Amino acid sequence: IVVIGAGLAGLAATRVLLKNGFTDVTVLEASDHIGGRVQSVQHGQATLELGATWIHGANGNPVYHLAEDNGLLEHTTDGERSVGRISLYTKNGVAHYQTNVGKRIPKDLVEEFSDLYNEVYELTQEFF
Repeated sequence: IVVIGAGLAGLAATRVLLKNGFTDVTVLEASDHIGGRVQSVQHGQATLELGATWIHGANGNPVYHLAEDNGLLEHTTDGERSVGRISLYTKNGVAHYQTNVGKRIPKDLVEEFSDLYNEVYELTQEFF
């Protein structure tokens, strides 16, 4: 079996195949990294995380279910299970944000950014 692409969908498909007993599976990837759009890139002194900021749609979405099965989802601040807004709380109720070198970002700064982001998100919904 050949899986085309080592993005999230390709990796999820490969995982399902292996879980179901298929052992002769080859993954082909055109780029120099796995993960598709999900990747870390260097920008000067900073490391930027790209892609998979949120998952669109929960019902029937294999990526959503893969993330859920592996405990990777956060709940939004209003308790919804959907994603699209910035969540400040993980399943255990506490989230910590850090820079790429491990320096903790103050909670008040994270909350200020989150409020601004969510406000822009709400204001732009009429365009989508």
